[in-house]
This record gives sequence, structure tokens and C-alpha cells, in this order.
Amino acid sequence: MTGSGPGVFAVPAGDEQDYRFTSEEGVPRVEVYDADDLSSWHQFEYGTGPVELDITAGSSEQVIMVHADGGWRMEPR
Repeated sequence: MTGSGPGVFAVPAGDEQDYRFTSEEGVPRVEVYDADDLSSWHQFEYGTGPVELDITAGSSEQVIMVHADGGWRMEPR
């Protein structure tokens, strides 16, 4: 998955999956929520670009929100 700026996407239920999030600019942050409870995240990661973050999507359906000013990439590990 790639994007520029903010992004929201769903990860279907299945085995737990680790991702590597990279961004070269800004101060991006990534929040991971259970799809059936968007009231609070269960993972929150951020850093100043260039940054590489470890993100884990659980086995239930997940929603991942990316807050970024520039380009980013998220790929399975």
C-alpha cells in the first residue's frame, strides 16, 4: 500500500500480519483499531521522517489510519 497524505484502509480478518511503514518526510503517525471498536487504538506509532515503523494488524478485522503530510509506503514484513 502506498499513499500521499492521510489514508484509511481495512485489513480483513485472518492471521496476524506485521507491516513495515516507511516515510521520508514530515512526522507521520499510524493508528491501528479493531474494526468493531473505533473508540481507541490498540497500536499507535509515530516518528520523524525518514522513518521506518513496525505495525501489527491483529487477527480480527482491523482499520489502519495513516496521518502523513507526504508520501508513504506500507508493506508486509
